[in-house]
Amino acid sequence: MGADVVARLIAVGAIVLLFATGTSDARGIRVARAGAVGLNGTIAFETNRDGNSEIYEANADGSHAANATHASSNEREADWSLDGDRIAFATDRDGNWEIYAIKADGSNPVRLTNDPASDGGPAWSPDGSKIAFETERDSNSEVYVMNADGSNPVRLTNDLASDSGPVWSPDGSKIAFTSDRSGNSEIYVMNADGSGPIDLTNSPSEDVNADWSPDGSKIIFWSDRDNENRDLFVMNADGSAQTNLTNSFADDSAPSWSPEGGRIVFESDRVGGNVDIYVMNADGSNVARVTSDVHVDKDPVWNPLPTPSVSNSKVKEGKPATFEVEIPEPLNYLVSFDYQTEKGKAKPNKDFKPLKGTLVFPAGDTIASIQVKTINDKANELNEKFFLNVPLGCRCGNPKGGATIVDND
Repeated sequence: MGADVVARLIAVGAIVLLFATGTSDARGIRVARAGAVGLNGTIAFETNRDGNSEIYEANADGSHAANATHASSNEREADWSLDGDRIAFATDRDGNWEIYAIKADGSNPVRLTNDPASDGGPAWSPDGSKIAFETERDSNSEVYVMNADGSNPVRLTNDLASDSGPVWSPDGSKIAFTSDRSGNSEIYVMNADGSGPIDLTNSPSEDVNADWSPDGSKIIFWSDRDNENRDLFVMNADGSAQTNLTNSFADDSAPSWSPEGGRIVFESDRVGGNVDIYVMNADGSNVARVTSDVHVDKDPVWNPLPTPSVSNSKVKEGKPATFEVEIPEPLNYLVSFDYQTEKGKAKPNKDFKPLKGTLVFPAGDTIASIQVKTINDKANELNEKFFLNVPLGCRCGNPKGGATIVDND
């Protein structure tokens, strides 16, 4: 057994000492449950928990898992828009595989492609204006791009081999994809207009499922080059420094980076041979299992919009209540959240001035404040409470903070 493998096993053992809720896989390797890890954000993934394949949403620690598509057909290959507002996915609800988009709460399904051939693997451009996808409309799988409303599909690759799995670089200038044009599956990158394709992995193994780091400096993918099972590898964006991250005896695949770039979510069958969702640090450490279901949970993708936290407040009547909204780590792009006040014992326009709006975090910022006016009503009354709600749109819970108004009469 190599030293790197031993180091991985020791690291996993160390996790178990920290988290008592771990479970054992078929080889006796302990894997932490993620409830104690403090993972932030939300994910979408494919699961057959309801009999057919559906797109589910959950918090990144696996909690509040909920069906987003609710269809009798099969749904797969979800991808979030950068603003976290929409999810594109492939579905066979029309008799063949087409691409649809829904709101993050599962509402407003819109069909984007309409072709007798199979379309799938949608990937939003960073600015939200386009979707790259794979299609078999030219007899073999090719990469196309279309406007976000499905109009103006344009072919980007033109090769007798299979080209699939497109994913945009964070600056929108390039697209990474999988191709077997060299005889086996490799990770390629091309300009966003389809020009200049370059083989990055250049390996005799199968290299599949690319995803860019949020800063654009690295690409993660899975490969069977080491053990004839699937492991996650990372490389620089130019293909150099290809490094094994997981090095397990199981199949690890379908990686997706967290918004801040510090973590990776992926699918694995390392516990009992059942496919579940896992997360780890971007260097491969601290592997944690986030779903534990007898059904197959696979192909996860991290919502680019992180989940904020909202502070509580306590103020004297007539003074403004201040809420601090915080995202866990700085991002290299702007994010925004809608917010609105919500009544409790305290009533709008009687005890506080209702407020709603949009809170913007410029790139690099992590904390912003919102002030809500309270009303001095001169009545002698008990302390009362209202809330500031930051609805995320998804089906996985919404953060809120509470403000207690202390009577001054």
